[in-house]
Amino acid sequence: MQIKASLEIRRLSLSEHRKILQNLDLFWLSKTEFIRPYHHALFSLLFADSSFALYKDSELVSYLYGACNRTKAFIHIIATRPQYYKNGYASILLRHFENTIKEKNINRIWTYIVPENSRSKIFFEKNGFIMRKEILISTDEKRILFRKTHER
Repeated sequence: MQIKASLEIRRLSLSEHRKILQNLDLFWLSKTEFIRPYHHALFSLLFADSSFALYKDSELVSYLYGACNRTKAFIHIIATRPQYYKNGYASILLRHFENTIKEKNINRIWTYIVPENSRSKIFFEKNGFIMRKEILISTDEKRILFRKTHER
């Protein structure tokens, strides 16, 4: 899908996934090795219709790993290269994801963040997500669960 002359959204194919993995340090900086296990190749195979990469002038600048079933959608990861923060690229991908799931008559999106990630908390709240609760996913790992509901 062509957005502007210099922006393009592509479905997350296996080759797009490989580009993300090759450039992971450009997105996550010092957290690259922590986040690497969350980038499983199955996302590009199983959820290609709801996961996307955004390119600006042929450069990968943002990506979203999403998944959905008949009634709900989930954003696993949304990331933008730090030098492109505050340009709206993550919001463009989010809107594209929302439009994709609306076409499937899905009206609920869930996501979670680590409690320390204040930038993500601000991003999701700014984009209409409501914090639901804090959940314990293991003995020492917490996540904050967010949900957004669209009118059908």
